[in-house]
Amino acid sequence: MYKTQSPDTERRLEEKLLGRYRTMSIDEKLQHMSQLGTLVVETAMAALRSRYPQETEEENRLRLLARSVDEGTMRRVYAWDPRARGS
Repeated sequence: MYKTQSPDTERRLEEKLLGRYRTMSIDEKLQHMSQLGTLVVETAMAALRSRYPQETEEENRLRLLARSVDEGTMRRVYAWDPRARGS
């Protein structure tokens, strides 16, 4: 029995999506992945702006970066302490 990759996706739609992916060129796939990455960053930044409305864009960018960079690097390179300032 066929099982979709996500329980909330209908088989018909998943097959359509995978069929489209099969016909995409490498360039199209890379463009699509780039757009998805941009969407993830924009969504995360919107959440940070909502959570920290008084903070600058730069401070919220550092919070976002702190989610993927270790604390030592954040303190050493960016002078940002995620524990004290948030992430």
